[in-house]
Parts: sequence; C-alpha cells; structure tokens
Amino acid sequence: MASTIVYYDADSKLRSITSPYGSERHTLQVHYRAVAAKMGAGSIVALPAPHRYLFARDYSTNMGYAWYSSWRGKVGLGIQQPLDDNTAIYPWMNAPPGTKQEMGIFFLLGDGTAEQTLDKALTYTHRDTFPHLNGYITFAPHWHFAFTEQAVANGPKWVPPFRTELERIGRGLGDDHGFPHRRTPADHTDLRLRELDAYYKSCRQQSNGNFLLIPAEEADVYLGGHWSLTFPKPVYWMMDRKLNESFSTPDPKYGTVYRVHTPEEMWKLVQTEHGYAYQTHPRTKGSTGYPDKILDTAYFRDPRYFATGWKAMPSDLSSPRLGERAFKTIDDVNNLGLHKVMLGAVDMFQISNTDELYAHMNVNYVRLNRLPDFDHYQTLLDAVAHGENFISTGEVLMPRSTIHGAGADSIKVEAETSFTFPLRVAEIVWGDGKATHTEQFDLNDTHEFEKHTFNQTIKAPNWKWARVAIWDIAGGGAFSNPTWRN
Repeated sequence: MASTIVYYDADSKLRSITSPYGSERHTLQVHYRAVAAKMGAGSIVALPAPHRYLFARDYSTNMGYAWYSSWRGKVGLGIQQPLDDNTAIYPWMNAPPGTKQEMGIFFLLGDGTAEQTLDKALTYTHRDTFPHLNGYITFAPHWHFAFTEQAVANGPKWVPPFRTELERIGRGLGDDHGFPHRRTPADHTDLRLRELDAYYKSCRQQSNGNFLLIPAEEADVYLGGHWSLTFPKPVYWMMDRKLNESFSTPDPKYGTVYRVHTPEEMWKLVQTEHGYAYQTHPRTKGSTGYPDKILDTAYFRDPRYFATGWKAMPSDLSSPRLGERAFKTIDDVNNLGLHKVMLGAVDMFQISNTDELYAHMNVNYVRLNRLPDFDHYQTLLDAVAHGENFISTGEVLMPRSTIHGAGADSIKVEAETSFTFPLRVAEIVWGDGKATHTEQFDLNDTHEFEKHTFNQTIKAPNWKWARVAIWDIAGGGAFSNPTWRN
C-alpha cells in the first residue's frame, strides 16, 4: 500500500511523493522544517520547535532536517539534526553536565488532506514571517553580507539575493557590514575610503519605503571584543594612522576623514559623529571575556555604548527559554548600575531563498509608526538606544508591557500578548544591585492562537531594574528590555 508524503521543498514549492519506497529513512531538504503524510482517515505533520530545535550557526543553509520512510502501508515521519560535517564555523550547542535535555517534536493531526494539514502547521510561524504590529517596525541588525563589492560590479539596478528573502520575512531590516579590505594594510589608504563610500551609496540604493539597509560595521578595534558601530549618517574613518597623520583632516570629497589610533580616539569619533555601539555576542566567540573586561571604562559607561546583543546562542535544551548567556550578561551589567539594553541580533552570513533563515532569527519590534527613510534612520537608532523595543522570535508578540513600582518594595507588571503555540511560562526578572531574582508563573492554561493579558504584582525588595519575558511550549518567546526604578 502506497503512502503520500507532502512537503515544501527548499525552493518553497509544494511536492508530493507516492511510492512504497522501503523501510530505510530518506532525508528531505524541506522548507519550513515540516513534513506531512496522508493517513487512512486524515493526515499528520511532523515539525520541530521553530527556533529551539536548530543549533545556533553563522549560516542558515538547509542541511536536511526532515526524514520519512514508507514500507508495507506503514509510514514514518520525523526530524533530525545532521551529523557534524566538520564545517569551520559550526554550531554553538551546550548541554551542561547533569541537565535534562528536552529533544521534542510536534505532531499535528488533521481530518483533511496532507496539504491542508501541512498548511495549518505553517500558521504556527506565520509561514515563517514576523507579522506587522501597528505602531511598530521590525529591525534585525548584524549581518555579514559583504555585498559592497558585488554592488559595485553589478551596478545600481542590481538586487542582492538577501533582499527578497528579508523583505518577505519582515517589513524593515537593519544593517549590513563587511567589505573586502578591512583590517589590512589597505586600511591606511584611500581604498578603504572608496569602499566606505560605495558601501554607503549601496545601502541608500537598496533602501525604500518598505526596506531600510542601515550601514554599520563590526569594528572590533581598540574597545575590546567584537562590537558594532553605527553612525546616523555616512562617516569616513580609518582604523589606524601613520605617525605624521592627524586624528581628523578635511577632505575635498569626503568632508572630514578620521584616523583613530587609541581607544580614547575611537570613542572621541563616536561622540563627535553621534554614533552608537553595542557588544556583539557578549561572553562568547570573539567577545569571550567581554564586556566584563571593559566594565569600568569611560566608553562602556557612556550612553552611546548602549547595548549588548541577544541571540539564542548557545543552544541549551534544558532551559525553557533561549539565549541564557545574553540574559545573564544584561542582568549582571544592570546590577552594576549601568543602564544598558538588549538588541536582538542575527549574526548571519550569506543567505539565499533556499535557506532555513527564520529558525535562526529574532527581530526587534521597535516602537515607531513607520519605517524611516535612509536620510532619517537616526530616529530608529535613537529608539533602540532608549530601549523602545521588545525582542521576539515571531510566535509570541508583546505589543504592550508596563513595569512600575507598587509600594515600597513591590513591582507591578502588565503585558498584553498574542501567540500561536500555547504558552508555557511568564517570568519577571529583577535585580537589587547585587543579585538577579526571577519569579515564574505557569501559563499552561493557555491554548493555541490566543491573546492573553499577564498581570502580576510581586515582592521585590530594593529592586533597581526589572524586565518581563513570555515563553511558549516550543521555546519561542517575547521579552522586554529592562525598566529602571526612578
């Protein structure tokens, strides 16, 4: 007896296989990470938790995450993580000793066709998109597309491969950085200035009313670890200078050209040109040991060093939440009295329409009525620098949250949420300047595709700051930036 296997292939085309193949497993490169089968009285879909299942990587290549078997009227469906292929930049997975790792799978049953049940399964991730919220724009920084050289070669009408995919996923996108001759002897020549100029022009060309490409650079010089730098307008600067050169010089083509040689000069440039900086992937990768090593520096304590990045890395399946490392960093920093926020970051390299990008992503929902144009993207930078955003994996949205004192030593939290998977837990996290405390609230009475208002008052003696997070049963969530006590 033949069984029908249905899936979307890597190019998002609906495919079906009807054949008694054999009892062995067959790997499928599916889009949306889901595979369906027709049963006698209905159909079934196998799918993983959208973000928790995939280990954090620097590439979102579709490596084949589903399998099926079909033999003598019996069909098998499942998910898999491929074996280590010895790729140089590979997963960031963590399973601490003594922990219980949850390796879950979801099955969705339906009384319709396999195609109908598969399409129902895709609604749990809004078909891998980040839905629009009135009063918010979506912003996703930290990409390594290095598209400047391609843009110059292909001309102003060229559309980079990443743009179509990112416009499909969300309305507004963030930044790009990287061009051929960073941190080389060419940094000291006009070649860097020409590449910067081409970079700024290319970002402008790719920006319109529905898409914004903000120029930024993971500078990684002088300040410690990996950190990202963004200016509100094109700024021309060198990462070092020769002995006879000045910090700043006038230039007939580029205006002022800066040449930095010390941490103090690096930060002088940021202040002079009203830039913003944040620590990318804190306490891991190229930022191992940071920002801890720079907590007492004048530049880290400056409001223009406004944030630390958040990404679900490393993956730890013993936790009901994602991104433990990044949360602990921001909590520790704020317990020192430093008012810093989190910025959801992607940290992804080249992508194409066949990638499984959504599973690796998060976005910042920034409180702005519309996406600014290229000449006014400072409004977006100012908003995220002031924490006017919540971070989401897409399945849980939190369009409103308030945190304020209720009496001498209490916190009142109210959060409006909508979600696709049932919720698992809400947590109020707060610090007293010495330690971080967490109050968790079970939300297992919620169901799929609901809206819920979370309203709680807790005792929080001597609280200095607080934040709220909502997590669903698949490990996805939405969470606020810290609110500080007046």
